[in-house]
Amino acid sequence: IATYINCNAETKAESDIIVTSSNAETIINALPKDVPLIFAPDKNLGRYLMKKTGREMILWDGSCIVHEAFSMERIAKQLAEHPDAKLIAHPESETPVLDLAHFIGSTSALLNYVEKDELWDLPAFLKHGKRLNEGNLIKNLK
Repeated sequence: IATYINCNAETKAESDIIVTSSNAETIINALPKDVPLIFAPDKNLGRYLMKKTGREMILWDGSCIVHEAFSMERIAKQLAEHPDAKLIAHPESETPVLDLAHFIGSTSALLNYVEKDELWDLPAFLKHGKRLNEGNLIKNLK
């Protein structure tokens, strides 16, 4: 059982390995391919990892309520209103959000992307907008 770190202690205690969004792909790729793998507790992150690694996994039917709250209709509207905007997403987001994203990465990778990107023009930065504003990392916000 491979478990995403953002879960309770009881779940972690039942796990063989704990992963973060930063190291999950590397760890999943390093595990023996002939051993069945259960990924918990986030099915969206698990589905993303299956796509990235080509590894079949049994996915726990759980998810992050924050990432499931994103409205595809609202995202599409924002992108239409801001054609130069870039959508970036955490891999815990649902597949339709990831399919639209210009960049997918862990929290630290998202922050690094925003900091280094020259053409940043997002109306909102999903989950971490407030944190980025506090660090003065959002550029050219209109």
